[in-house]
Amino acid sequence: MINMLICGYKEEGSVIEKVVRNTITCYHPQDWNIDCCEEMEQAREILQDKEKVDFSCLDLTRENAIELAEFMRKKFPDMVLLIIADDTISPMTYLRPSIMAASLLLRPYEEQQLHQALQEMFRYALKEMLTEEEDTCFTMDISGENFQVAYASILYFESRLKKIFVVTGEEEYGFYGTMNSLEDALPENFVRCHRGFIINVDRMEKINRKQHVIMLDDGSQIPTSRSYQRAIKERLA
Repeated sequence: MINMLICGYKEEGSVIEKVVRNTITCYHPQDWNIDCCEEMEQAREILQDKEKVDFSCLDLTRENAIELAEFMRKKFPDMVLLIIADDTISPMTYLRPSIMAASLLLRPYEEQQLHQALQEMFRYALKEMLTEEEDTCFTMDISGENFQVAYASILYFESRLKKIFVVTGEEEYGFYGTMNSLEDALPENFVRCHRGFIINVDRMEKINRKQHVIMLDDGSQIPTSRSYQRAIKERLA
């Protein structure tokens, strides 16, 4: 089991948890335990019962956060720590051996920057697990950074706005490419059903042939065209 603690403002913590869960799709997400809290004392109570914490994301602008960071580093020397700060805190406060952060995010930041920071942190610390899981993830280039999404979490790919969007249950990510090259590169459980759509057949519920749509397990309705019906039948055979 991989343990992670997220400690910070409630609203921001919820966003961080969402991004974390999206980021860990290539790292056996069922084997992760993620604790979230807003107050430092609550974090200490959670940590008292932990034999190990592998990752932590801590907002250093909160009261007593520095003390908590030092407590965590002492109790969990191998923990990988991402800290969030702003220009009200001197870097001398947190750039020291007693905290030893692996990564830093400065406010204001965008969600994509958070995703990149988390992915780099997980990639470095879990590189052996990533190597084992490479074949189960789709890799795309977004602004010069490699993003990975587990194939099992992908509902479909859609071509629009001169990009291709990979759509999961909660998020979508846009990247540049062509549907033809993507179709050739994807595993066999992905099939093209329309000029602008490739679906994950493992997430398919049923086909409505009268309305020419495919129903996915999240309720999505994906258009299908006659020119691709044969390919769908062959894939489902």
